[in-house]
Amino acid sequence: MLSILLVGIGSRASEDDAVGLVLAEEMARRGLAGVTVELWEDRDPLDVAAGLVEISDRDPEITVVLVDCAELGLAPGCWRAFDLDEAELAERAGGPSVHGVGLADGLALARALGFVNPVRVFGVQPFSVEPGRLSLSLPMATRLPSLGTALADELAVRTRRERPSDGEASPGEGAPAEPGRVSGGGGTATRQGRVG
Repeated sequence: MLSILLVGIGSRASEDDAVGLVLAEEMARRGLAGVTVELWEDRDPLDVAAGLVEISDRDPEITVVLVDCAELGLAPGCWRAFDLDEAELAERAGGPSVHGVGLADGLALARALGFVNPVRVFGVQPFSVEPGRLSLSLPMATRLPSLGTALADELAVRTRRERPSDGEASPGEGAPAEPGRVSGGGGTATRQGRVG
């Protein structure tokens, strides 16, 4: 079984921006085999980069799965799981983000500083990230069970010893809750879905 470090990223002071933290806490409660959970609250790209480099120093082999609220161009409440290669990092860095600066900026900086671990992102399109709102939006809160199931399924796929090649679905891996797809191309496996 492969080991996974699941990192929940977000801010509890901006409504749906907390979804990464809430989902990571749920995975910790479930006690998934092979999965260790960390919460990175209110971190800027420099803090994310430093944290990733620290992970690489501790264990350069562990796969890191980042779960975060993200501007993905999907309908609110939908999710997307994807790998980021070097070309995508360069393209996404400085791009749109619910944080003002992107997670890709922190990842790109971490790579430049020696972060070598495989990384996967589980992003959730927010309904609202209004500052000062200390809880998830009601529509996001109602989707948490389905999002939790999708994330747990994603982690189960990642912890299997033999993983599918990019763009191929694992046995038993299918469309989450509603319309979803497994696609790939350019060396990047993508899985996304709509929940709720």
